[in-house]
Amino acid sequence: MTRFIICLSILFIVIYLSSCFKEDEPIIPHQPGLVETDTIPMSYNYKFQVYFELDSGIIVSQNLKTESDLGFECSPTGWKIILNTADFMKAADLGIVPFGQAQDTAHVSWKFDKSDGNPDSLALGTWYKAVNGDTVSNNHVYAVDRGFDENANPLGIYQVIFDSLSGKFAMAES
Repeated sequence: MTRFIICLSILFIVIYLSSCFKEDEPIIPHQPGLVETDTIPMSYNYKFQVYFELDSGIIVSQNLKTESDLGFECSPTGWKIILNTADFMKAADLGIVPFGQAQDTAHVSWKFDKSDGNPDSLALGTWYKAVNGDTVSNNHVYAVDRGFDENANPLGIYQVIFDSLSGKFAMAES
């Protein structure tokens, strides 16, 4: 008899709890607008960066993905330096070390630029320090791994010091 009461109690609890949920309200789907599709021809190994204008639907420019390594922000207060992520570039802060001397990069902390473009997520985001309202170099040497070409060949590692916002920089191959 107690077994029957226990089973009946469990059945009652299950039925009681399952009836607590509200019914879902159906949402009417929106009507799709005009959709235009286009195809951008790319090589089998993605060796080109292609710039496509959405308004006109034409390719306005293209270049080999290995033609540039670093991008510098050009605004009057700009300080950002971005890596060419198409080549899988990465960078590491080596600290204050002799520039041009071979450095062990096997155990450094490599960083990539995140794809969201957030300035706090850039691999070279803190190459400077603020002194009296001015942007001054931290004089650190950075190892910049240039990534890979379209055939997966390594492009090499370089040392870089960013010394100011004046357009001058020094670079040496490791």
